[in-house]
Formats: sequence, C-alpha cells, structure tokens
Amino acid sequence: MKYKSELGGLGLDPTTAVDMWLDNILLGIPKVCIVENCHGTVLGSHVVETDDLPGHGSFDPEHILNESELVLQNVFNRVTEVGHTYWLYRRKAFTIRVNDVMRLGI
Repeated sequence: MKYKSELGGLGLDPTTAVDMWLDNILLGIPKVCIVENCHGTVLGSHVVETDDLPGHGSFDPEHILNESELVLQNVFNRVTEVGHTYWLYRRKAFTIRVNDVMRLGI
C-alpha cells in the first residue's frame, strides 16, 4: 500500500490521480491510502484500490495508454542507430520530438 496526502475537501485532482495510478501500475501496488489534511491536521483517510483511482481523479486510463503507445511508436520509429544518443523532448502540449544528438552536432 502506498500513502498519499491530500488537502482536505479538495479530493483528487486528475494530475495527482494519474500520477498515483501510473506509479501503482508500474510498481504493482494494489492500493493507495489517501490521507486528507488541512495545514497538517489530519481530517480523514481512506484506502483506494489502484483500479479505482481513475474514478476518483476523473481520467480515462485508455486515453493515457493510447497516448503512451503513440509516444513509444514515435521513439521506436526514430531510434534507429546502435550506439547513438537520443534526446526526447516535448515542445508543446502534445508535440514530442526525438533527435539523434550525434546528428545535431552537439
């Protein structure tokens, strides 16, 4: 089980929920304990199953998985030279670039 502290009354914002969900999925953690607090005073806590986090954070796991697949396809299509160093970065919200550092002349 993993512990996460949240401000009281605000619930989980989508970014926090996605972060916890991805961590738990990748590490095989089945549950998270969410402790609600206000300026350090504990207001309450509850245990949430990893599979139930999308409902608490209002995000679609299929969308996350689809976007991840697109990023990996982009990387696999551009990372072609053995021994080269590649630089993966995001310019704008959904524009991901993969550059071969050897070809950039850096």
